[in-house]
This record gives sequence, structure tokens and C-alpha cells, in this order.
Amino acid sequence: MNYIVRPGDYLSKIASAHGIADWRALYNHPSNAEFRRLRPNPNLIYPGDELFIPDRTDKSAPAPTGGPSRFRAHRSSNRLQVTLRDFEGHPLANQPATLEVAGATRPVTTDGSGQLDEPIPPDATRAQVTINGVVITFAIGELNPMDDADDDGVSGVQGRLCNLGYYGGPIDGELGDETREAIRAYQRKCGLVESGYADRPLKDALRSEYGS
Repeated sequence: MNYIVRPGDYLSKIASAHGIADWRALYNHPSNAEFRRLRPNPNLIYPGDELFIPDRTDKSAPAPTGGPSRFRAHRSSNRLQVTLRDFEGHPLANQPATLEVAGATRPVTTDGSGQLDEPIPPDATRAQVTINGVVITFAIGELNPMDDADDDGVSGVQGRLCNLGYYGGPIDGELGDETREAIRAYQRKCGLVESGYADRPLKDALRSEYGS
């Protein structure tokens, strides 16, 4: 069957919803060659993308008779990887924090560069980190690509500028005044022409700093 990607979707969430243990089996399926060409970074997919969902296959395994047998089902997990900085841009290194995801809360600690790298369920939609009394909520799966998108990558630019602290408006793909002002501020910081548009130099600078 074919599946149309919806807002908030990401590959492990889609795979989990269709009974596929590992999102790689979905992404690397031969029928998804065009999807892979369009989305070479599997972490960045876009609402409206079309994805082939293969039928489930039954698996069998030998087991001795005359007593109980134990089987372990494999289910892939995701990782939340974020770098936390203070308001001046300095990493919050080696800081204790709490992570709440899927209704469970646990203590975590940033590393020497301010990064958290924690396992989360494959279908999580929200994660909340509390550090130094500040609560940060992450919308998992809602960062859009900046290329091959019908909004010219504006929503992807908005998401990255928001996460970098330059933009506080809605992620709506609209190039309004607030978005353009945030773009200009980031262009100014990077020494780019302050066009206020989601042009290639801006996207390249965001991709370089953001990592995707």
C-alpha cells in the first residue's frame, strides 16, 4: 500500500504504526527508491511525500516441545540528540536535567559539549527537558526539510531558526514579517546579505550550523 506522509510523521513512527519493527526496512525497501532519492536524509521527510508500506510477513523460529519457550521481539528505538545552550550561546555542559517522554520521567546529564543523547520510543511525539529550572519542549518529527518542499523550505527555515533562538512565531511556511525579521537577524549574524528571504546562502548557513 502507499502512504502519504502527514504533519508530525517520521519514519520510525510510520513503521511502528504499520507493524514494522525497524524503520530501515521501510526506508530501504526497493519500492521506496524514489523516496530515498527525494529524501537522502531519512530524518527529514515532508508532509505529502509518498511512501510504500510493504505487507507484514510472518516469521517462524524453532522451539523445543514439552515446555515453555521464550521469544524476544525486536523493536527499534530512536534517540533524542540535542545540544543545549544558555541565552548567550554557551553549551550547558555536564548539567543535570530531567527528560519526560511517553509519560515517563528520568534524570539525564548533558555531556561536555552540552549534548543530550537519549533513547526514546520509536513513536514518541513530544519530549520535555527541564534544565536549570527551564522547561524545553521538543516536537519530535516536525522539523521539515529546506529542499524539495512545496513551501520553498520556509517551514524548515522557521523550525531551525526557532530552535536556534531567532524565531518565536508559528511554523506555518508563510514568509511573514516575523519570519523575515528572524531571517535578517540570522543573515546579519552570519555576515550574509540581509535579504529577508529563504535563499540558498541562508539555507546553506543553517544547514552548516544545524547539521541537517
